[in-house]
Amino acid sequence: MFITVSLVIIVVILSLFVEYAKQSNNKNLMTDGAALTRMVASYTLDDLKKHDANKLLDIISYAGLRSGMVYSMVMDNNENIIIKNVKRYYHNEHITKQALSAMNPLKQTYVDKMKNYTIHEFSRPLFNNGKKEGVVRVGFSPDIKPLFTDSDIRGMLLIATLFFSVVPIFYYLVRSFLRLHILSITDELTGLYNRRGFFKLAEDCLTSAKRMGKKLMLLYADLDNMKQINDMYGHDEGDRMLKEVSSILKSTYRTSDIIARIGGDEFVVFPVGSSEDHVEIIINRLKENIDQYNKINNNKFSLHMSTGIATYDPQSVNSINELLALADTQMYENKNRKRNEQRSEDINDRGYAFPG
Repeated sequence: MFITVSLVIIVVILSLFVEYAKQSNNKNLMTDGAALTRMVASYTLDDLKKHDANKLLDIISYAGLRSGMVYSMVMDNNENIIIKNVKRYYHNEHITKQALSAMNPLKQTYVDKMKNYTIHEFSRPLFNNGKKEGVVRVGFSPDIKPLFTDSDIRGMLLIATLFFSVVPIFYYLVRSFLRLHILSITDELTGLYNRRGFFKLAEDCLTSAKRMGKKLMLLYADLDNMKQINDMYGHDEGDRMLKEVSSILKSTYRTSDIIARIGGDEFVVFPVGSSEDHVEIIINRLKENIDQYNKINNNKFSLHMSTGIATYDPQSVNSINELLALADTQMYENKNRKRNEQRSEDINDRGYAFPG
């Protein structure tokens, strides 16, 4: 996909560059045609005959190279060529007569039938004391002058080579950096945010809520008797239960909520609501999903969690640490209350619910 997009970008850039080169070439042709014929027309026919006029045409030929000049000549009124510097010239009688009869600068186009090139000819009359005595003609053909020279093509090939060498490397470096960044804020076991990721996102959320004067609630949850599960059934079973908890939390709360594992068996969800009226709904929703999980799954033990909720009030709470401390305190109060209410049962009994 990346290579395809890169190729499309290169094709678009090259197309734009070719179009620009064509426009630039056409601009050069128009400028050179007007300037070079004007230069020769500044002399009289006698002046051109007396002096080494071919040197002048050599200069004109050199100056016209950039726009693809193919011939330059001076003719008298009888169509005799007085001086010339011809590389390629197809005699067109109609064009010749037009050039000789023209009283003003003339640009006309014809096709060189020998080479099938389009010739853009500029002609300008020569005057002596107000009397026309000849004409200067300069022909250009962009067809014989490639838009790109060999050095241009080598340069473009070098750029393309560098592009396909450097850009993929840059792409993979960026992708690796992003992957490392994601890994740095993600819990490897559960796929939830880790403690670092939680604090980074929660601080931004808290800053926004403080700016808007908005109340938010944070849920703190702890998997009951995680140590006993690891001791009795091994850490693989404990890891599996942590993954199950993460799945339950993700199915219970919104995708926009920050769900994180911030400790061994400690989880946090923020924000889960903006009003104290939502507290019972939030806790009951989680409890119902845990009960449903225990009914469906035939585990050696039931999954239970202790929870605590703290409300963020911009007027009384200043940091995420304070909010976590409040929720953690309530969670441990609920856990101790559950311990006092629940009786102990044999851990080997199937369907055993660990006391909180």
